[in-house]
Amino acid sequence: MLKALIVDDEKLFRIELKKLIDWSEYQIEIVGEAENGRAAIQFLSQHEVDIIISDLSMPGLSGIEFLKTVRKQFPKVHIVVITMHKNFEFIQQAMRIGAVDYITKTQIEKENLGVIIQNIIKRLSNVPGEECCVTDRISVVLELVPETLSVTSEFRKLSEGIWLVPSDMYDFPQQNVILLRISGALGMTFRQLTACVQEYVNRHLFYDFMPEKFIYDFNISKLNPCIISPYTISRRDEIASFFMEADWLLDSSLYKKLMDEIPDMQMTKEEIIVLFYQAFLTCMPYLNLKPTDYFNGTQKLAWWYQWRSWLDDLRSRTIPYIYPEDSPKYAIQKAISYINEHYLEDISLTHLLNITAMSKSRFCYYFRIITGKSFVDYIKQLRIEYAKKLLMETDQPIAWVAEQVGYPNERYFRRVFRECTSYSPIQFRLHKCKQISRQ
Repeated sequence: MLKALIVDDEKLFRIELKKLIDWSEYQIEIVGEAENGRAAIQFLSQHEVDIIISDLSMPGLSGIEFLKTVRKQFPKVHIVVITMHKNFEFIQQAMRIGAVDYITKTQIEKENLGVIIQNIIKRLSNVPGEECCVTDRISVVLELVPETLSVTSEFRKLSEGIWLVPSDMYDFPQQNVILLRISGALGMTFRQLTACVQEYVNRHLFYDFMPEKFIYDFNISKLNPCIISPYTISRRDEIASFFMEADWLLDSSLYKKLMDEIPDMQMTKEEIIVLFYQAFLTCMPYLNLKPTDYFNGTQKLAWWYQWRSWLDDLRSRTIPYIYPEDSPKYAIQKAISYINEHYLEDISLTHLLNITAMSKSRFCYYFRIITGKSFVDYIKQLRIEYAKKLLMETDQPIAWVAEQVGYPNERYFRRVFRECTSYSPIQFRLHKCKQISRQ
């Protein structure tokens, strides 16, 4: 069994502490008591002790001096400090010296003490220097401005810009820091926890962060290895090519789709910088900009919402220079954007004419010139592409797929699908399944 020593100048408190939990349940034996630091040092020199539970405020040898002496003479002993008040500078000093945990006398109860004892047992059974987090839930403070150390001076530092928060202490200044509540940390070392936090910041917080939001939650079990599929790589290349053309400027639905896809692909900030530079180059000649304007205008953008707002603004400023609002191309692009958003619905030519304020003959002429298709064929192509996606990704009946893509008549859907693909829907599904199985 592990051997523990209680050090406190209040005899009544020592008695109550021994009775608070069943120490034998934790394989711990209370082998002694001491009313001050000097008596404790003498006891340690004569007895084997694994754990010390010590008050920080004692007469004679101060709690801090006692900790320094124990750390120097008995470096393998684990120390839990007890304090009357939440004096965080005092507690932080104790942690730096080598205390492994702390608890205030006002919060001592069976559950709190039990968690701390479990924590120590885990550490004793682990590799030296690898302290364990034995609670499933833990809170971490992240500095948004690492230089502002004074903001987080009351927290235990895990690594640069990452601080462990006392479990009951959330009432700290919120400027330049956020609170990250982590679940699924049971049994992890603090080194592993730090790595997970940094991974979350790099891959998720960039997209999740909003200025009005202070508390963020994430489960470590959902922090899967970042494996980029061939499809994702291909799609990233497609998105980059879109930004090299002007379509994303005029097609609102395409632009929205691109912006919504990027977070799902977990592009890093560095990849966003490169991608948006392509978009900037497309806009540059219309706005009479220089490459240096891109870097000057984006160097302070830290989060995804800022990058998206920046590109929204760039797009809005560029559009009027491409097509004047009274030009046929601008009107047709409005129709295309509407079709791209509503192609699964029943879209009438009359409605498109109202949107564009064009005559039927003028609309049909310019629509074919710009898209290479009639508006009927354009809608048909969008629906069939979506049908192909549903056939590959679901095992739903053909009638269900037909209805989802705007064809309530299954027989008509089958005919249209064959006209567009040279396959029946069933043949297409089987053909694609065979292709996938060979890969």
